[in-house]
Amino acid sequence: MWLLFAVAAPVVTRAWVCGSSSSSSSSSCPAASSRGAVRLQAVEPSVPVAINGGDPWVGWRVTAEELEELADAATATIKGRPVMKQFHPRRSWLWRQWHGTIVRSVLQREVKLNVMIAAVAVASLSPCSEALKPVENLWALAQTLVAFVLSFFLSQTYAVWRSVYSVSRQVQGKLGDLGLIVATHAERDADGRYTPRAQALLDTWARYARLFNMLFYASVTRRFAPLATPKGLRALRRRGAILEDEVQLLIKTTSWHQTVAAWIGTMITSAAVDGTIVGGNPASYQCSAVMTRLRACYARMSDELSGRMPLAYTHLVQLFVDALCLAAPLALIGPLGPVGAVAGTGFVTLFYAGVLALAKMFLDPFDNEDFGGRSGIRLEADTLVQEVNALTRRWSTSAVRVPSAVLAPNLSEARVFRDNFDVAAAMRAIPSNNNVTNFDDALYDTHNLPTPNVTLRILKQ
Repeated sequence: MWLLFAVAAPVVTRAWVCGSSSSSSSSSCPAASSRGAVRLQAVEPSVPVAINGGDPWVGWRVTAEELEELADAATATIKGRPVMKQFHPRRSWLWRQWHGTIVRSVLQREVKLNVMIAAVAVASLSPCSEALKPVENLWALAQTLVAFVLSFFLSQTYAVWRSVYSVSRQVQGKLGDLGLIVATHAERDADGRYTPRAQALLDTWARYARLFNMLFYASVTRRFAPLATPKGLRALRRRGAILEDEVQLLIKTTSWHQTVAAWIGTMITSAAVDGTIVGGNPASYQCSAVMTRLRACYARMSDELSGRMPLAYTHLVQLFVDALCLAAPLALIGPLGPVGAVAGTGFVTLFYAGVLALAKMFLDPFDNEDFGGRSGIRLEADTLVQEVNALTRRWSTSAVRVPSAVLAPNLSEARVFRDNFDVAAAMRAIPSNNNVTNFDDALYDTHNLPTPNVTLRILKQ
């Protein structure tokens, strides 16, 4: 009977947890109930659940109001919240926290259920506690094994979460590198301002970079998935993020963010050919190198999410933890007594099930399964998109006009030297330098001016 109970309890627990999760999600989002129903019906997912929650049609299940709100968030430049939940490292502050903690997630479900199961088991088995001595010994041995396996599993899942965060920042960094190259190599007039065609290039590049980033996160997050639909593109067009002819071109393709990346590379290459980007082939080569590194970065994201962890590994760890928690009252009733066994089961469940829940949350970094957001684990996709929106605008406006020293550094350096030059000190330095043949060489060797001829000409003015 107890063997049957031990086998059935994890199933009951999982069904109870899923039911409570889906009901809570339904109250927060009108489309969440249908998505939750689809996830529960999918016995064996056929698509990467860490990308779209196991529902390839999630982007189409959105109302007009939700789509407009999403488009506003995707085109905003002011960050609404940090990229992840922040904290103070002080012990007193951490102990006072409840929302966004793993204790809140586990205590309300697994701990309560296992404590109730333990109470029933203790009430039934108290008279024969001495006969459970072998179970106590076996449980003590299994506890060490489960602790080792669980700690290693946690480190592996955190590595997945950290890798996803790193890829997100690398994509931002590569877009910033590209913006710096384009901004510094764009054509300028004699006054140091961008020429009209160079300014148009920078504006178009910034818009394409923002569009690429939006569509990239639409391909890897359930939050922005509605943007990767014809309705989503038209919502972006109404906000100036994309033009009508570009919408028609994207609809005919299958990989929208990759198509926009190809537009960016082609535009920069054409600008280098017609002189809008100065520097010729070297500048074009630099941009091409950054684009290929950008492609390698954003391609890693879907790879990390779709190959986050093998099913067999996660399944085995789940069995270990469930078996340890369910057997806890049988093993603890002898040394701790009935009350201690119930309380001990709660503590064992809190820590072991808590670590396992934390590990599984790390495997859902963008909360695509309504799992990673329970305890503040998720990465805020809104913030990652809005940071790039602000970044691209900085590159197109920060160097619209530059100082004269930037355009003629040698002449500017010589003028500064002329204003602070001590002729007597330079003349005294001539005898100590065996390589000096004239006054001009003395100035160059002693004060490291860019060119002797420029220095002498400035001093004679």
